[in-house]
Amino acid sequence: MSEVLRNLYLVVAQECNLACTYCYAAGGGFGQAERHMPEAIMRRGLERLLPLAGERLTLSFFGGEPLLNFPLLEETVRHASRLAAESGRGLSFALTTNGTLLDEAMLDFIERHIAYLAISLDGDAVANSGRVFRDGRPAFPVILDNLEQLRQRRIPFALRATVTPANVGQVVGTVAFLSTLGAQSVRVLPAQGVHWSVVERQQLSRVMVELNRRGLRALLAGETSTACEHALRLAVHTVAGEDAERPCLAGGGILALAADGMLYPCEHFVGVDELAMGHVDDYPDARSRRIVARFAAATTAGRPRCQACAVRGVCGGQCYAEASLANGNIELPAADYCGRIHATFRALAPDLAQGMADVEQAGRLRRAIGVE
Repeated sequence: MSEVLRNLYLVVAQECNLACTYCYAAGGGFGQAERHMPEAIMRRGLERLLPLAGERLTLSFFGGEPLLNFPLLEETVRHASRLAAESGRGLSFALTTNGTLLDEAMLDFIERHIAYLAISLDGDAVANSGRVFRDGRPAFPVILDNLEQLRQRRIPFALRATVTPANVGQVVGTVAFLSTLGAQSVRVLPAQGVHWSVVERQQLSRVMVELNRRGLRALLAGETSTACEHALRLAVHTVAGEDAERPCLAGGGILALAADGMLYPCEHFVGVDELAMGHVDDYPDARSRRIVARFAAATTAGRPRCQACAVRGVCGGQCYAEASLANGNIELPAADYCGRIHATFRALAPDLAQGMADVEQAGRLRRAIGVE
């Protein structure tokens, strides 16, 4: 492997209780038969893959909706904790959920074991209207009630909002609304695998620029910033001098174990036969090594569209899964993504230059990104 394993996604339930209109995972099954991960697969996966980790590993529960297989989460924590203790590795657990199934037992489990909890919520009742139960009922009121349970227990959580052509006009208001719900962080991501018209793509570009400008100004003012991933990237690159060479560690530092025991470069590639890395019983083999090497080579220096890009060190390149959905090729970022990134960084550059010229603002920004 080109990287020690840092984050192992366990796709414990390839099934979901929601029927979101834009789901990239085809209703949670990733284009395969709905299934839950058996305990035997979980145990085999951990026993084979934990030795490939470095000093610390994050186990991330994912789906579908992972809480549909809640007993396996409990057993995973017990088994993984034993294995980690025996090997001397540090271990933490993360959970991504739609937030509709939280009962007392699950809340107790999260409070005791989950270091990072991400909940999907696209905004207020209107912005979130694409997230519905299978019988058509809106998920919004249930999620809102469960967020209150988390706040009462003081369980930290992050919110992830998906921007779709239907709610793109509400994005700025969506972030403002989500920021009132007590989340540690808010992330906004465009829906993948859905049709965006030219006008909708232009609107998406404008709102992402606006969010990042607001975020950068908040950082310079020493205020809480949110939903400004690209502003943070620009600050880290410009102030800390760090170049981003790839969007993530998929295929090496990140792996995903599907419910049937097949391995993939990350959780977004489950069901993509071209990038299936074989069964965990056989890992690593010749096929998996080829895929690992392919991802290791797909840096900004190795992706043709990135090679001559002026902002490649800031951007790091489009998410491999997004590029694959757009073009069927992890090496080829989508043209509209590149245009949106360039527009964002062009808009941020004057604000950043002005802020860095002010001693107090520059100091606040350095502290915000951990340079001072």
